[in-house]
Amino acid sequence: STLFPYTTLFRSAVAHHLRLLRSSGLIESRRDGKETYYRAVDSKKTQTLHHMIEKIMDVSCINKDV
Repeated sequence: STLFPYTTLFRSAVAHHLRLLRSSGLIESRRDGKETYYRAVDSKKTQTLHHMIEKIMDVSCINKDV
Protein backbone atom coordinates (compact mmCIF):
# COMPACT_ATOMS: atom_id res chain seq x y z
CA SER A 1 0.00 0.00 0.00
CA THR A 2 3.03 2.29 0.25
CA LEU A 3 3.33 2.55 -3.54
CA PHE A 4 -0.21 3.70 -4.20
CA PRO A 5 0.08 7.31 -3.00
CA TYR A 6 2.88 7.81 -5.58
CA THR A 7 0.89 6.78 -8.61
CA THR A 8 -2.42 7.58 -10.27
CA LEU A 9 -2.98 3.90 -11.05
CA PHE A 10 -5.51 1.73 -9.28
CA ARG A 11 -4.21 -0.94 -6.88
CA SER A 12 -5.15 -3.68 -9.33
CA ALA A 13 -3.14 -2.01 -12.11
CA VAL A 14 -0.08 -1.62 -9.87
CA ALA A 15 -0.37 -5.27 -8.81
CA HIS A 16 -0.63 -6.29 -12.46
CA HIS A 17 2.48 -4.31 -13.42
CA LEU A 18 4.42 -5.75 -10.48
CA ARG A 19 3.43 -9.28 -11.57
CA LEU A 20 4.63 -8.54 -15.11
CA LEU A 21 7.94 -7.14 -13.86
CA ARG A 22 8.43 -10.14 -11.57
CA SER A 23 7.57 -12.67 -14.29
CA SER A 24 10.00 -10.96 -16.68
CA GLY A 25 12.80 -11.26 -14.12
CA LEU A 26 13.26 -7.52 -13.59
CA ILE A 27 12.14 -7.48 -9.95
CA GLU A 28 11.96 -9.96 -7.12
CA SER A 29 9.67 -9.99 -4.14
CA ARG A 30 9.57 -11.32 -0.61
CA ARG A 31 6.73 -11.49 1.87
CA ASP A 32 7.02 -10.51 5.50
CA GLY A 33 3.67 -11.09 7.18
CA LYS A 34 1.07 -9.10 5.27
CA GLU A 35 3.66 -6.91 3.52
CA THR A 36 5.34 -7.70 0.20
CA TYR A 37 8.67 -6.06 -0.57
CA TYR A 38 9.96 -5.60 -4.13
CA ARG A 39 13.42 -4.80 -5.42
CA ALA A 40 15.17 -4.69 -8.77
CA VAL A 41 17.12 -7.80 -9.69
CA ASP A 42 20.83 -7.18 -10.25
CA SER A 43 21.04 -8.52 -13.79
CA LYS A 44 22.25 -7.46 -17.22
CA LYS A 45 18.63 -7.14 -18.37
CA THR A 46 17.77 -4.79 -15.49
CA GLN A 47 20.91 -2.70 -16.02
CA THR A 48 20.14 -2.39 -19.74
CA LEU A 49 16.58 -1.25 -19.02
CA HIS A 50 17.88 1.27 -16.46
CA HIS A 51 20.32 2.75 -19.02
CA MET A 52 17.57 2.91 -21.66
CA ILE A 53 15.31 4.83 -19.27
CA GLU A 54 18.16 7.23 -18.43
CA LYS A 55 18.72 7.90 -22.16
CA ILE A 56 15.01 8.46 -22.75
CA MET A 57 14.90 10.92 -19.86
CA ASP A 58 17.96 12.75 -21.23
CA VAL A 59 16.22 13.13 -24.59
CA SER A 60 12.79 14.06 -23.23
CA CYS A 61 13.90 16.51 -20.50
CA ILE A 62 14.51 20.13 -21.39
CA ASN A 63 18.10 21.19 -20.82
CA LYS A 64 18.03 24.53 -18.99
CA ASP A 65 21.67 25.25 -19.92
CA VAL A 66 20.89 25.58 -23.64
